[in-house]
Amino acid sequence: MKVVIYARTATTMQTNQRSNIRAQIKHCQKYARANALNVREVFADAGFSGTGLDRPALRRMRELIVRDRISAVIVTNLSRLTRSVVDLSTLQKEFGKRETHLHCAAQGSGDLTTRAIHADRSKRVKRA
Repeated sequence: MKVVIYARTATTMQTNQRSNIRAQIKHCQKYARANALNVREVFADAGFSGTGLDRPALRRMRELIVRDRISAVIVTNLSRLTRSVVDLSTLQKEFGKRETHLHCAAQGSGDLTTRAIHADRSKRVKRA
C-alpha cells in the first residue's frame, strides 16, 4: 500500500510555519503507524492558502497519484487539504478515479460530505 502525507499552512511567520508543518507531519506519521500504513512520501506547502488548488506540493502529489497509483493520502484535518467544497469535490473525483483514499488523522471517521461541511464552516469562521 503506497501512502503519502500532505501538510499545509498559510501562516506567514517563518518559525511558526516550520513548527506547524512538522507537527502536522508528526501527527500524520503517528496515525499511519497506528493504522499500519507505510508512508512513501511527504508533501508540504508552507505559506499557501487552503483556497484553490494551485500549490506546488499539492500539484506534485496529484501528479504522483495519477502516475504511481497511491493508495491513500493522510492529512491532519480536511482544512489542510482544502477549505473549498468545490475543490474538495474536484479532489474527491480525482482520488476516486485512482482508488485513492483520504484519511483525516485528527477528525476520526466520517464521510467526505460531513468533512466538506466542516471545512466550509471553518472557512466561514476564519473570514468572520
